[in-house]
Amino acid sequence: MTNNSDFNLFSLAIICSLVLAVVKLCGLANISWLIVFLPMIAILVIDLVFVVVFLVIALVIYLVHRSNKKGM
Repeated sequence: MTNNSDFNLFSLAIICSLVLAVVKLCGLANISWLIVFLPMIAILVIDLVFVVVFLVIALVIYLVHRSNKKGM
């Protein structure tokens, strides 16, 4: 028996945002809409940081490779 569930951080952020939106719309808590969407904003920021880190690493590898080529 295998477990084929694909539950990642983005799914968790969407579920948390939906729960917070229902709580706000029902009037159970007086929270800001920024707090409602904060889990999704956090995941998007984490993704953006990973993309920037990947691009910086790729740029460093490119520059090192280019400088090694000139030295030959």
